[in-house]
Amino acid sequence: MNRVEFVQNLEEMVIMPEIEGSITLETSLDGLVEWDSLAKISFLAFADRELDVNITPTQLEKCKKILDLYNLVSEKIED
Repeated sequence: MNRVEFVQNLEEMVIMPEIEGSITLETSLDGLVEWDSLAKISFLAFADRELDVNITPTQLEKCKKILDLYNLVSEKIED
Protein backbone atom coordinates (compact mmCIF):
# COMPACT_ATOMS: atom_id res chain seq x y z
CA MET A 1 0.00 0.00 0.00
CA ASN A 2 1.24 3.49 -0.82
CA ARG A 3 0.06 6.99 0.22
CA VAL A 4 -2.55 7.26 -2.52
CA GLU A 5 -3.96 3.84 -1.71
CA PHE A 6 -4.04 4.76 1.99
CA VAL A 7 -6.14 7.85 1.28
CA GLN A 8 -8.40 5.86 -1.07
CA ASN A 9 -8.91 3.16 1.55
CA LEU A 10 -9.67 5.76 4.17
CA GLU A 11 -12.24 7.35 1.87
CA GLU A 12 -13.88 4.06 0.95
CA MET A 13 -13.94 2.31 4.30
CA VAL A 14 -14.00 5.02 6.91
CA ILE A 15 -14.92 8.49 5.76
CA MET A 16 -17.05 8.92 2.64
CA PRO A 17 -17.30 6.09 0.15
CA GLU A 18 -19.71 7.96 -2.13
CA ILE A 19 -17.43 10.98 -2.70
CA GLU A 20 -14.25 9.68 -4.28
CA GLY A 21 -11.24 11.99 -4.32
CA SER A 22 -12.64 14.35 -1.72
CA ILE A 23 -9.87 14.10 0.87
CA THR A 24 -6.11 14.57 0.83
CA LEU A 25 -3.38 14.16 3.40
CA GLU A 26 -3.92 17.82 4.33
CA THR A 27 -7.65 17.45 5.02
CA SER A 28 -8.60 18.44 8.56
CA LEU A 29 -10.41 15.73 10.50
CA ASP A 30 -12.41 18.32 12.44
CA GLY A 31 -13.95 19.49 9.17
CA LEU A 32 -15.25 16.03 8.27
CA VAL A 33 -18.76 15.35 9.53
CA GLU A 34 -18.13 11.66 8.87
CA TRP A 35 -15.17 11.55 11.29
CA ASP A 36 -17.22 10.37 14.24
CA SER A 37 -16.74 7.68 16.87
CA LEU A 38 -17.76 4.92 14.45
CA ALA A 39 -15.26 6.15 11.84
CA LYS A 40 -12.54 6.22 14.48
CA ILE A 41 -13.27 2.64 15.50
CA SER A 42 -13.30 1.64 11.84
CA PHE A 43 -9.91 3.27 11.34
CA LEU A 44 -8.47 1.47 14.37
CA ALA A 45 -9.77 -1.84 12.97
CA PHE A 46 -8.44 -1.02 9.48
CA ALA A 47 -4.98 -0.20 10.85
CA ASP A 48 -4.92 -3.40 12.88
CA ARG A 49 -6.40 -5.72 10.26
CA GLU A 50 -4.91 -4.37 7.03
CA LEU A 51 -1.62 -2.85 8.20
CA ASP A 52 -0.89 -4.79 11.39
CA VAL A 53 -0.45 -1.56 13.34
CA ASN A 54 -1.88 -1.24 16.84
CA ILE A 55 -3.02 2.34 17.45
CA THR A 56 -4.30 3.46 20.82
CA PRO A 57 -7.36 5.70 21.17
CA THR A 58 -5.09 8.32 22.76
CA GLN A 59 -2.87 8.37 19.69
CA LEU A 60 -5.91 8.66 17.46
CA GLU A 61 -7.38 11.58 19.44
CA LYS A 62 -4.17 13.58 18.88
CA CYS A 63 -4.64 13.41 15.10
CA LYS A 64 -5.80 16.66 13.48
CA LYS A 65 -5.33 15.86 9.76
CA ILE A 66 -5.39 12.85 7.49
CA LEU A 67 -1.60 13.23 7.41
CA ASP A 68 -1.51 12.54 11.16
CA LEU A 69 -3.40 9.29 10.59
CA TYR A 70 -0.99 8.43 7.81
CA ASN A 71 1.98 9.09 10.09
CA LEU A 72 0.62 6.60 12.63
CA VAL A 73 0.81 3.80 10.07
CA SER A 74 3.54 5.07 7.75
CA GLU A 75 6.02 2.36 8.66
CA LYS A 76 3.71 -0.12 6.92
CA ILE A 77 3.12 2.01 3.82
CA GLU A 78 5.44 2.15 0.84
CA ASP A 79 6.22 5.57 -0.63
